[in-house]
Formats: sequence, C-alpha cells, structure tokens
Amino acid sequence: MRAASGWSERALLGLALALGALGDGMLRAVPFGLNATVVVVCATAAVLAVQRAEGRGLERWALAAAAVLAGLGFCWRDSPVLKALDGLFAGVAIALLASGGLEAPSLSSYAARVARTSLFAVPGPLQAMTEVRWGGNPLSGRVVLGLLRGLFLAAPVVLVFTVLLANADPVFAKGLEELVDVDVAEVLGHVAGTVVLAWVAAGVLWAGFRGPHGRLLPTRPAWFGLGSIEIGTVLGLVDVLFAAFVWVQFRYLFGGAAWVEGVAGLTYSQYARRGFFELAAVTALSLPLLLAAHWLLGHARTAVRRAVLGLAALQVTLLLVMLASALERMRAYQEQYGQTELRFYTTAFMLWLGVLLVSFLATVLPGARGAFAHIVLGSAFAALVVLHAVNPDERIVVANRSAPRGFDLEYALTLSADAVPALLRTAPALTVEAQQVMASRLLGVWSRPEGVRTWSLARDQARREVAQLGAAGGERPAIR
Repeated sequence: MRAASGWSERALLGLALALGALGDGMLRAVPFGLNATVVVVCATAAVLAVQRAEGRGLERWALAAAAVLAGLGFCWRDSPVLKALDGLFAGVAIALLASGGLEAPSLSSYAARVARTSLFAVPGPLQAMTEVRWGGNPLSGRVVLGLLRGLFLAAPVVLVFTVLLANADPVFAKGLEELVDVDVAEVLGHVAGTVVLAWVAAGVLWAGFRGPHGRLLPTRPAWFGLGSIEIGTVLGLVDVLFAAFVWVQFRYLFGGAAWVEGVAGLTYSQYARRGFFELAAVTALSLPLLLAAHWLLGHARTAVRRAVLGLAALQVTLLLVMLASALERMRAYQEQYGQTELRFYTTAFMLWLGVLLVSFLATVLPGARGAFAHIVLGSAFAALVVLHAVNPDERIVVANRSAPRGFDLEYALTLSADAVPALLRTAPALTVEAQQVMASRLLGVWSRPEGVRTWSLARDQARREVAQLGAAGGERPAIR
C-alpha cells in the first residue's frame, strides 16, 4: 500500500474543500442541469487523482467513464425520473471507483464496496486530519490547530461586543453596515452547505486515497450452506406454484377477453391492471432467491446438484413466461387508459429484469457469477442510455394522442421539457380551447429566463420552440 505523505493529506483536505465550495455554488440552482454535470465530472476526476493507480485498471477507467456519462445525462434530458437515475448511477459508480477492488467481482462485493465508501463519508475529514503532517516544524501543526481553536472561540465574543457597540452608537453602526454589506443568513447558508459537502467529499476521497486493505467480504465457510435436498425442495415447490400460474396465463393469453370475463368476472382492462405490478414484484423477488440458492448450494459436482440447478433453470423459464404475461397485461391496459410515467418506467424495469433472467441462465448456472455481476452493472448503464435516447416523456405524449378516452392535456402539461416538442406537434389535433390552454401554460413556464447552471439540451430546445410559438401568436403548423 502506498505510504501516506504529508502533502497528500493536506492536498486531499484542500481538494475536498474545493469540491464543497463548488457543490454549494453550483447545486443551489434547480432543476439540476449543467451544474450537476460539472459536479459529477469534477468529483470523478478528484477520486481518480487521489486514488492508487494499481488494481483493476480497466474496471477503474470503465467506472470513471460510466460516472461521467451518467453526469452528462443531467444536461441532456429534463425528466426528474431520468435525473434521479442519473444521480443514483453516478453515485454508485463513484463509490465503486473510490473503494477500489481486490476481490472477484460479484453483486455482494459491489454492495460491500459501496457500503465501505459510504462509511468513510460519515467521519468525513477526521481520519485525514489525524494523519496530516503540517510541515517540517513539529510545532507548526500545533500552531495551526491552536489558531483554528482561537478563531472559533473568538467569533461569539467579537459578535456580542459588535452588536452592543453598534446599538450604542448609530454612527458606528452605519460604518459597520457600509463596511460589511452582506446578508448574514445567506453567508451562513453558503458556509453550512460548503462544510457539509466538503465533509462528505473528504470521506469519499479518503476512501479512494487509502484504498482497500484486503477482502471486504470473508469467504463463505464450508459449514455455512444448505444441502441439495433442502434447496431442491424450496425451488421445486416454487416451480410447482409458478407452473400452475403459467397454465392460467396460457388460458388468458389464448382465451382473450371473453375467457377473462367469463371465468374471472372482470373486464379485460381490470384484469390487466390488477396483475401487472404483482407479477413485477414476483419477478423482482425471485432473482435474489435464485442467487441466494446458488450461493448456498456449494460447489459439489453431484447428480443431485445438477438436478437442483435444473430446477433453478426451470424457474427462470417460468419467470420469463410470467414476465411476458405481465408485459401483455400492461399493453392491454395502456390501450385503454393510455401511457403514464409509472407505467412506462415499470415496463422498462420489467424488460431489464428479463435481460437479467436470461443472463442468469447463461452465466450463474454454469458457474460464472462474476460475469453476471458485470452484466448487471453494464445492462443497468445501457438501460439508462437507452431511456435517455428514447425520451420517455415524448413517448408518453405520442402514445396518448390516440387514447380511447381522449388526450389528457392536463397530465401531459405536467411532464418535463422533454415533452414540449411533442406537445406542440400535437396541438393542431386539439380543440381551440385546449390549444389556448396549452399555449398559455407553455408560454407561462418557458418564457421566463433562467441561469446557465440549470441549462440542458431539452430545456433549451423547449424554450426555443415555445419562443417561436409566442412569435407566431400561438399558431403552429400541422402535425408532421
């Protein structure tokens, strides 16, 4: 492990303070846009700068690139959901980057590495300050710390005397106002924001600076596990339950609305709405169950073990059928009631789960759990890029144009700037009254200027197109 040097610790604390000031200055403007991109890029570069270069070089640069690209998502799309996903993925990538990697990749090791970085962030700069060498003179550190303590103790005393003297002499008070013309509350807010962000940054940078000391997770003891019979019983019973459900799904898929109404006593849309989210939960919970069963099974190469793995493969196959049924239900429901953010992103989540189930068959069952962990991270990042590319808010507007219950303008107007171009193309198909409402609402929102910190491509495009709408007096050409 690299030996700690005096200037490195001091530089780390200074870098953390700079990141704190940058974050406080940039992130006070919402919604996040270019400001969040700048903070993510700078944070990633800072972790790379203080981190030990040894270890998995390819993984190191891949995580850094993923964090930066996720940060760029803030200045691409305006959807709050996409921005939340951008922030989540960038945070996980930076945490993994700061934690380094000394053990085989797996989902549990990834979780442990994120937890390690998070735990370093709690004490913040305290760990670094205990090892700082303030200079060649051993008294210099004592002098610096003494000066800091003196300033801390003097601040309330000077403040009390200043207030009393200002109240005693109006001329003196006027001079103070001219000398210090600042908003004290605002200054204190900036100081607090800088300190909090710098505190967290120092902890994350220190995690990257120190690097991992060894394996974060102990090897599973040989005695900690379950036999093939116990695991096979669990998986077998779940398979029987899933198989019974899948049989009903085949009747539903081939019987259609007539079979549903005759047997279940529900309309087709009620049946679809009632089952989708439950099936999504079953699929999401089954994957951790399969991973835990495979981990507890051990490595014995026996015929019984192969049979248990066959039961796991059967369960994945049944889950894929249930997944197809859930997606069909959502399609039928959307045909009746239109598209929403919740329905769109839940459908996208189900498709991602389908990718993971197929990957489980191809990697975990043959024994390549590390490859599965890489696929989880890689597919999550790919899904994030695809979501940005397809523009969910625009898709929602386009899908709802032909909704049987009519276009829900009020809901469409609650969407982000990503939906504005599609809304303007939809306007000619609406009533005159609806067009006036749309023009008024869009002009009210997008005619106001905003600072560069919240800039994004989507917001800039929305502002330019709404400006053309205002210049044309609210008229738009026909839908192309």
